[in-house]
Amino acid sequence: MSSIEALRYKLYLAWEKGSSQEILKVSQELDVEIVKYMKNSLASQKQCKGQDKHKITALNQEGRCGHG
Repeated sequence: MSSIEALRYKLYLAWEKGSSQEILKVSQELDVEIVKYMKNSLASQKQCKGQDKHKITALNQEGRCGHG
């Protein structure tokens, strides 16, 4: 998740400068990282569900199984 946070900050800086080219470039990079994160989260969620459907309560922030 830190790469997403870093890109968000980079986007903020580009926004402050008013550079439309840089805003577009960083925005696209951020989109790619968000999609990667979402895919990994979904894959982890599916893996957790496959392990034991009754014990899984949620995914923690790192995308790992949380048992209750």
